[in-house]
Amino acid sequence: MASEPALERDTVRVRRRDQEPERRGHLRAVAAREPSGERQHVALPLDGEEAQTRYRVTGDVRQGDAEAPAPLVVLHGGPGRAELPEAVQATLDRHEAAGSYDDPEYMEAGLVFYGRHVCRIPWPPAVTKTFEYLEQDPTVYRTMNGPNEFHIIGSCKDWQVEDRLHAMRVPTLMVSGRHDEATPALQQVLLDGIAGSKWVCFEKSSHMPHVEERERYVQVVGDWLAQHD
Repeated sequence: MASEPALERDTVRVRRRDQEPERRGHLRAVAAREPSGERQHVALPLDGEEAQTRYRVTGDVRQGDAEAPAPLVVLHGGPGRAELPEAVQATLDRHEAAGSYDDPEYMEAGLVFYGRHVCRIPWPPAVTKTFEYLEQDPTVYRTMNGPNEFHIIGSCKDWQVEDRLHAMRVPTLMVSGRHDEATPALQQVLLDGIAGSKWVCFEKSSHMPHVEERERYVQVVGDWLAQHD
């Protein structure tokens, strides 16, 4: 199984236990490992400085405490719904205002987002079956999350564990896609908070690199497990 050289087309960032991220103005410098093994600093925007969130979260997300860490769901930076066709945005807005989440028109409009930020390839049977099961009994998902992946109105809308990430003291691998709904803004919070963690970003994937880039995903995870076995 090939290892390190094949990582050159992925974004890979790691944080050592003895290394704290540096802050310089509006940029965060984090350690990055290149395929050559050399270490360098890569400047990234600080949390909240992306244009806007891809998610629409209702209510007081900080529960009245302006200094409290923001819930993880609002740390997903990105171009947001503004990148969707205007007709799609209008449909989503109209049904969310009416609460008509089960309307076929709303569900169809939501699939535009899913096709860009959840799974960008034709859905294989396993993915289709997963969503079919979810539709059969959406109780837990809708209670905790909401009607879909981008309209967060459930109990997790104000959930955050940023202040407890430091308690994780085991090797940790984070994976995400370049077009992921869970964008680099979130991955950076996890990377900074979990000492010794590693993040691999799959350039051709969104939220399901294990499906969208299966061969590459198996290689990355297999190599990482071999290193920590």
